[in-house]
Amino acid sequence: CDFLQVHPGESEIILGRSILLKNALFPGGMKKDIMIPIDKQGQVRINFAGPWDDSFYEFGADKLLEAETTPKLLSRLRDQIEGGMVLISDISVRNKDKSTGIFDPVYPNSEIHSTLMNMILTDAFVHEVPPWISWLISLVLGISLWAGALRRSGWWFYTIVAVSVIFFASTTIVAFCAFRILLPAAIQIPGFFFA
Repeated sequence: CDFLQVHPGESEIILGRSILLKNALFPGGMKKDIMIPIDKQGQVRINFAGPWDDSFYEFGADKLLEAETTPKLLSRLRDQIEGGMVLISDISVRNKDKSTGIFDPVYPNSEIHSTLMNMILTDAFVHEVPPWISWLISLVLGISLWAGALRRSGWWFYTIVAVSVIFFASTTIVAFCAFRILLPAAIQIPGFFFA
């Protein structure tokens, strides 16, 4: 809230829907509301930027101390972090503040905080569809499989199943990659192979 100059009293939290940060002031002077989607427990689905050692600039304490006496290194560090946010944390092997990430078996929790800050600043949230969409997808899937089974020929039914799998898989991939929308169809697709 401080970085974006949003007063905590002006924020709204609606569990199961969103956290609204009103009139956030971005670097460069742009003001806009930020809507952070959350679940009923107040959790945010993390949109990982990538493996933790490749996603953000990271500098060890030794480099920061060395920059104090090396003007060239200090200039390079300043160019990389000037105007940005800096998060200081211990990501050493001794530190136990780690979780499992989607790219790495060991993912520092401070990197999750960095990722969340990046999501807020770049509006890179993952949105989930409402439950009725899941029911609608299941209904369309059921009707298409039922229509294929009515033909009573095996090849027609398997064609309907194949087309349905390709349609739901491609729709799910495009929705996530292009619009950061998480469709429940990704969970339902394995059901095709057991039907």
